Amino acid sequence: MFNQIMVFNNNTVAMLSIKVKFKMSNDTHKIQSVLILHGDASQLRGVIEQHHPKVKVFYAESSAEVGPMLELAQPDAVFSINDAKLTSDCLRMAGQYRSVKWYHVGGSGIDRMLPWSSTFSVMSNGAGVLAQYLAETVLGAILAMNNNLHTYHRQQLNKAWIKHQFKPICEQTLLIVGLGAVGKKVADNAKALGMRVIATRKNMQAYKNVDRLYSDAELPEIVGQADFVSLHVPLSDETTHLFNRDMISRMKAGACLINTARGPVVEEQALISALASNRLKAAYIDVFKQEPLVKESPLWEIENLILTPPYGGRSLSIRTKIFTIF
Repeated sequence: MFNQIMVFNNNTVAMLSIKVKFKMSNDTHKIQSVLILHGDASQLRGVIEQHHPKVKVFYAESSAEVGPMLELAQPDAVFSINDAKLTSDCLRMAGQYRSVKWYHVGGSGIDRMLPWSSTFSVMSNGAGVLAQYLAETVLGAILAMNNNLHTYHRQQLNKAWIKHQFKPICEQTLLIVGLGAVGKKVADNAKALGMRVIATRKNMQAYKNVDRLYSDAELPEIVGQADFVSLHVPLSDETTHLFNRDMISRMKAGACLINTARGPVVEEQALISALASNRLKAAYIDVFKQEPLVKESPLWEIENLILTPPYGGRSLSIRTKIFTIF
């Protein structure tokens, strides 16, 4: 099976196998110079050089280095992995630089590259490259929250011996908001545990491990069915604050929310209020509006919130996998 990438060119989106040659103006474009954008280039140095010795490779590890490296490298292609050390403005500047014909985002999210105005370069991404790892993270969050592990950890710190009841996972419902590559893997894992799985999706193409599929427009009406809600949508105008105070109020009392998509998909203050009042049992998030999360953020102090830095992409093999696709 070929890995799939999303290709964006002049507002046209198509699925291509990575083994299909890129064509530019009906001529195959040879990649002779590549600029790598990543906050820790040591993880990537030497990989392209080893497999493509004729290609010149340059690296920029911070926003300040991007401009000078573009001038020096005059790259045909740019490869980037989302990193807090590189601003969205610098990423867009690199993608729209005069010599660049191809810009590849290592992960699936392209929101930091928007708006995309270049008319002479193609943007692609590694759609689904993190799917397996994110699905494992979501599964871990479901089990941790359901079995009160976050509560037991706090009790351990205080040497408190208090037992808590839990409801078997196989008797509960998971709602997947956005049934893409990650959502499908999450559905597979949840179904293996015996959960009832429902999902929303733009197109209504059925999936084997989803018991009931709904349209995006039906989300407000069906969100109350779920004991766990897991978010897997791209960041856009439509999904910014998708889970606002109103949507969260429609969730089942005592439900749990998981956000491994993008921070702004959830309205932060609405989540804080729902957790503080125990309207929601718990939440797990590894994405934030501002990253790294500032020490002054009230999120750190919420006892029924499990938070981590972006975690799904921290697999020991992920950098190699992302780079191999590129």
